Amino acid sequence: MKNKIITLLFILFSSLAFSQLSKVHYIPPITSGISNAIPNDQYIYISTPSNELVNFSIKRADGVELASDQVSNTQPYPYIVTTNGYSEFVQDATTTGQINSDKGFIIEADSPIYVSLRLNAGGSSGSNAPQAGALVSKGENAFGTLFRVGTYTSFPGNSGANNQSNYLSFFSFMATEDNTTVNLSNERVTSNLEFEGSGSGTFPINNLILNRGQSYVVSIRIDKNTAISDGLIGTLISSDKPIVVNTGSSNGSFSEGGSRDYGIDQIVGADKVGKEYIFVKGSGSNAFENVLIVANEDETEISVNGSVQDVIDAGSYYLIEGLNNYINDNMYVNTNKDVFVYQGIGGTANEANQGMFFVPPLNCGSRGDVDNIPNIDKIGEKPFTGGITIVTKENSEIIINGDEISSQPAGINVTGPTSVTAKNSYVTYKVTGLTGNISVSSSNELYVSYFNSNGVAASGSFFSGFASNPSLDLNLSATKLGSCISEAGTSNIELNVSNNGNFDSVQWEKKNADNTWSSITGQTNSQFTPTQIGTYRVKGIIACDGETVEYYSSEIPISQCPDDFDGDGIINNLDLDQDNDGILNSVESRGIGNIDFSNTASPTINLSDGTAINGAISGLVNGDGSLSGQNQSFEMQVEAGVDQELKYALTFSENLNINIKDNPNVSVAIRKGESFIITGVISSIELFKTPVHPFSDEIVVSEGTIEYPLCNCLKASPVESLITSPETITSTFPAGTV
Repeated sequence: MKNKIITLLFILFSSLAFSQLSKVHYIPPITSGISNAIPNDQYIYISTPSNELVNFSIKRADGVELASDQVSNTQPYPYIVTTNGYSEFVQDATTTGQINSDKGFIIEADSPIYVSLRLNAGGSSGSNAPQAGALVSKGENAFGTLFRVGTYTSFPGNSGANNQSNYLSFFSFMATEDNTTVNLSNERVTSNLEFEGSGSGTFPINNLILNRGQSYVVSIRIDKNTAISDGLIGTLISSDKPIVVNTGSSNGSFSEGGSRDYGIDQIVGADKVGKEYIFVKGSGSNAFENVLIVANEDETEISVNGSVQDVIDAGSYYLIEGLNNYINDNMYVNTNKDVFVYQGIGGTANEANQGMFFVPPLNCGSRGDVDNIPNIDKIGEKPFTGGITIVTKENSEIIINGDEISSQPAGINVTGPTSVTAKNSYVTYKVTGLTGNISVSSSNELYVSYFNSNGVAASGSFFSGFASNPSLDLNLSATKLGSCISEAGTSNIELNVSNNGNFDSVQWEKKNADNTWSSITGQTNSQFTPTQIGTYRVKGIIACDGETVEYYSSEIPISQCPDDFDGDGIINNLDLDQDNDGILNSVESRGIGNIDFSNTASPTINLSDGTAINGAISGLVNGDGSLSGQNQSFEMQVEAGVDQELKYALTFSENLNINIKDNPNVSVAIRKGESFIITGVISSIELFKTPVHPFSDEIVVSEGTIEYPLCNCLKASPVESLITSPETITSTFPAGTV
């Protein structure tokens, strides 16, 4: 065998970036009550800030593709889930309490998109439906491992008006990775709840095991739980890997008058909530425009408009009555510990016309435009009256659909700027009479929610307000070699911060051998061209009330370009005769063999002539995750988390050329930010990636076979190569290359 002994490191990384505008969206199913809560027509609305066409796909959670198309800023895409009845989005409550494999959606796109879901309910058709609801996907920002549930309270009152069979509260969750363990508990509920479907009626519910795309719904009918109609509020949902959670009521109310509506939303995890919130009153009554504060820790102190109101413990909640606490139609709430916050909002003064939003905390990193909210005045073909609320810093420039907020066309009504009691550095706006697609921009922080109404039906949610990490684009000038740097330091790759405008400044960093990071002198622009192999990231910096807040991108490993050892014009990785002596590599070796990874600590090489090279390989695993193997293949799974990694090091006692392939028979969940690195140590290797068959526009790693021929080319330094998610590969590499 021609080459020297090498050691291979197989490293799998998991990294998340946070943004409501996202390339991937997970949508667990919701559920509903009976009679006038039964769903009618349902829609998925997709929009994007991109002026160029963006490819996207809508898949049922089990992987079945329902639609694929293109969307642009001027052409939002409405997808009809169903024209009537239960669907992938709305599950029959009698079937909840069990693991679903075919409910909910996974939506992916080449570039960031917004995703919202809307429905009409309770009528013989959508046109006369008395209920409506909507949720806005939080994208990757929705990924978390700890959540607190919020729903309508639906108190019966003195008349028992809310104790009706069509009142129902629920929460649902979906796994983003295989073998995810989820536990449910509620510190506040001491008596049994009567769950719908086949679920247990008691908390805790432990050790629910879900694979990627699988979901679980917990629901209660209020008429069966009159003493604890609020019994799901404060439920703790915890998991060992990232999940996505929807929660709310369908139907229900924050008031006690006996009217009802949907109040649903997708929420974020405990790592993304906060201590300060500002609320803008909608067009509803003070009786149901309430604010629900859910504590995640004991001794949580709650202040409203600068005055302490209560101290509550983990899992408990405090309901702020809108009647006495909105001042000039806004309200400021601050706490001493992070809390989950839900806002009741109405389209009219009728209790039957209300909704519930999950509210983002104040965060100086919450910058960036909302572009756009699609078809604000419609759910399907049913017309609605549309409006938005805005929270921003005082003296900020606000632009709506290209016009300053103070110069909106006739028919659009603007209230504000209105100062905020006890938080006078912020102002609020309410804008009504809007139609069509709505874009909003601010010169500073921006928190935008929409609401709409038709008769007694109302819906809405937040489209912005969650801070985003820097997002990197990969631009290649020489695609054949992949993203790499030559021995002379010539680079064919440019890294670009696509959301640079969200930060006051940026600083590029390179990873050190001890896994620390060092700033690269002079590299403070949005674009950066690396000249050394290694792993890079960018730090986004925001000056926030006298303090500096830092956000970090995902990591990008950059490799060394492959060589042509014998100068015959064929790079070594693809050269069948590396030394150009007229004798094929396969002839000058002991032949072609397969590696049996059944024993991952000591794999065996089985040659084509039937002989085996025993003891030729020894393996060592380090990191957080699992490794399993069989003949000709191995599988690695890394634990969730930004800094998690799993290393599989192989030391060969024979001189080898190694050919590594992606297994085309295994469906792999690939997410933005993941990477798979192959590194040669001692006498280095080179890695070049070539698909077995060409693709027309993009490479989807999980759907095609990609070969990774390795050769020892006697380099002095290690070589790394990167396999990224489809989102990174798409539109970066041309057909036929990766």
